[in-house]
Amino acid sequence: MNTMYAGGTGLTAEQTDFYRDEGYLVLNGLLNNDDLAGAQEAMEQKVEEIAR
Repeated sequence: MNTMYAGGTGLTAEQTDFYRDEGYLVLNGLLNNDDLAGAQEAMEQKVEEIAR
């Protein structure tokens, strides 16, 4: 993988190109379970509301 960072963003040139081409980027390990807990709970509540 090219380790040259693009535009000072902290992303590699490959990641930047992929984002420009595909419109998304997967950054494994960026957030941990504690970081996601609030969003996960909110989504579960919304799913329960819709299911009723």
